[in-house]
Amino acid sequence: MLLPGTLCDETLWAPMLARDAALAARARPAPLEGRSVAEAIGILSPQLPRRFAVAGFSLGAIVALELARLLPERVAGLCLIAGNGRAVPPGQAPARRDALRAARVEGLANYVREQLWPRYVAAAARDDALMREHVVAMAERAGMERYGDQIEIAINRRDNLSALAGLPQPALIVGGAHDAINPPELQREMADGIPGAELHMVGRAGHFVPLEAPDELATAVANWLRCCSGTGRETSNHQDTK
Repeated sequence: MLLPGTLCDETLWAPMLARDAALAARARPAPLEGRSVAEAIGILSPQLPRRFAVAGFSLGAIVALELARLLPERVAGLCLIAGNGRAVPPGQAPARRDALRAARVEGLANYVREQLWPRYVAAAARDDALMREHVVAMAERAGMERYGDQIEIAINRRDNLSALAGLPQPALIVGGAHDAINPPELQREMADGIPGAELHMVGRAGHFVPLEAPDELATAVANWLRCCSGTGRETSNHQDTK
């Protein structure tokens, strides 16, 4: 199961899946709906197999982490890409809702290009017009209503740091070394908290690892999936920083 981030859809995963036919054959992208993590999981539930591995990007990683906490007997593996195990800091919710109002004023496409894009990718990728317009097109397909719902999902989430030590799944944490939204220290925090987790930092990427480094991500995810076929995991953290 592949869970996208805010203002993303299944095409987020297309570059990664194009690199690995076997991975593409196993992948089941799913949208994020609802206005809280609990609602998102409730809507996802009918799509979930009896046992599955889940990979989530950004907001999708927040939902994936909660799935692993709630359904440890069903989640065979957990991959968190540019995620965050913490709750929203106190007092930050109004600023997040202000972003929705600004997007309504500017228009969603302009808001993504002018306000979000510079924070989404590493400096080396900011002039990549094809990648930028891919991100804008996903946002336009999502629309303003879903953006508002996804802001609420992000706001209405629990702090899962205390739950990390109890997760039984093989875990892969992937982050971009230049991520301005969920920076490397948040990725290391999750990797350190989950016994046996592998940390894979992508040296040239910002937040949008699936688009900035699809080859590297495909290799890391394929290797992680091979670990998910068993029931155990390694007993010591392995950190793979690139």
